[in-house]
Amino acid sequence: MNKQDLRPIHMAQLAALMTTVSLLSVGCGAQQPNKTWPFVYPDNALRSGSPIDLRSLNEKIAGEKGFVKLSADGNSFVLGDGSAARFWAVGSDVYEKSPEEMAQHAKFLAKMGVNMVRLHTQIAPINGGELNAANSKVIDNIWRMVAACKKEGIYLTISPYWANEKDASKWGIEGYPGKTDLWGLLFFDEKLQSGYKAWVKALYAPQNPYTGIPLSKDPAVAIIQVQNEDSLFFWTMQGLRPIQQQNLGRRFGKWLIAKYGSL
Repeated sequence: MNKQDLRPIHMAQLAALMTTVSLLSVGCGAQQPNKTWPFVYPDNALRSGSPIDLRSLNEKIAGEKGFVKLSADGNSFVLGDGSAARFWAVGSDVYEKSPEEMAQHAKFLAKMGVNMVRLHTQIAPINGGELNAANSKVIDNIWRMVAACKKEGIYLTISPYWANEKDASKWGIEGYPGKTDLWGLLFFDEKLQSGYKAWVKALYAPQNPYTGIPLSKDPAVAIIQVQNEDSLFFWTMQGLRPIQQQNLGRRFGKWLIAKYGSL
């Protein structure tokens, strides 16, 4: 049994332990309805030899075997050397904190057995910025967080964009003059697409000063999510402004004519 095979066993044990603790806390809560059960993580829990320390299950450095890939059957992931990859993942917004807090957080997660973190971020311009001006502060935070997690054998899933409220007053997108949601637009609006390409280029192409390589070439970045919770087949399409509904309809009509000869 290799190290990767051990992960499900340890995770099951840890899950069972947490479930037991949760049930105990509920029981205590029934006797003391006005009180909560405090969870205090001891200051010295990051020490070597901690009773719960799963850090050894992770690689020494995330991506040390190369880029994560799909398995041959396309139903799972494998590490760079072809060995099975089992991801125990969490979402984290600690990328917004200080570098010291990021490093501490990554150490904590690794000891808890986590080997993937999803960073759900917003790198679009803020406060009425120009369309192509990516949020450089958030990008720098992402770079720092990738470096911190990589050192602890933790892979990253990066989600750089969500179409919820944006200040599009300077973006020149038809029907969207100010602060508004942009549901559905990224699929067909060429102006927003050009802005998005500029944002992700600013994120993935430059050298990450904290690792020495761009995110586009960093095998610690396992998954790139294009955007979050939006689709032409999702309820968010109900938020598409009338003028853009017409624009989408015209584009669809042109496609139908090109493919079938007429509407």
